[in-house]
Amino acid sequence: MSMRPALPSVALSRRTKIVLGVVAILIVLIVIALKLTGVYIDWLWFGSVGYRGVFSTVLWTRVVLFLIFGVLMAVLIAGNLAVAYLIRPPFRPMSAEQQNLEHYRLILEPRRWLILAVVAVIAFLAPNCPAGLVRAIRFRRTRLASMHACWRL
Repeated sequence: MSMRPALPSVALSRRTKIVLGVVAILIVLIVIALKLTGVYIDWLWFGSVGYRGVFSTVLWTRVVLFLIFGVLMAVLIAGNLAVAYLIRPPFRPMSAEQQNLEHYRLILEPRRWLILAVVAVIAFLAPNCPAGLVRAIRFRRTRLASMHACWRL
């Protein structure tokens, strides 16, 4: 079996890396600004009709629900990654494909817990995190249930 030749690596200059970093930061800031615009408009509207307290209750309920279920999902994903790593086979068969992958495994091995942490944080911060968003969207039901529990006391 013959092995494929390695693909040439593209080295980015320092200036290109800085420009790409600045562009990425600008894109993130624009997305955040667009999301916060709707919140600010709602805050102004609720204030104009004299119900800013209602808006703050709704907002904080959504934030808390998103954080609770986002953290829960991040912990579940990190736990799954840790278990999958721990039960992997100790010895890998050395086919041609595995020999190519071994180089990357050796690079990533010292940083495996950092990689697991980064993946868990990304899972928590992902805008489409199912658990956090579903709970935040269905906050009315959760809020009504908590108010019902308070009234029964």
